Amino acid sequence: MENTGKYNYHLYQVLKHLPFKTYVSNPQQIKYSMGFVRGKNDKIDAERICNYIIKNHEKERPWVPA
Repeated sequence: MENTGKYNYHLYQVLKHLPFKTYVSNPQQIKYSMGFVRGKNDKIDAERICNYIIKNHEKERPWVPA
């Protein structure tokens, strides 16, 4: 997911109790990794974030609760 600051707080509280990896990425990195693209809505953004993690999961570190 994209790091959106305080808007992720409640989701972090739930995710720390679940047994799967979570990746929190800088929105600018995701945007620049795709180059110029057209179209923007929640469904397209979710697909782009997933594709970014699939391609870059070895470079990214999973999120760890504080």
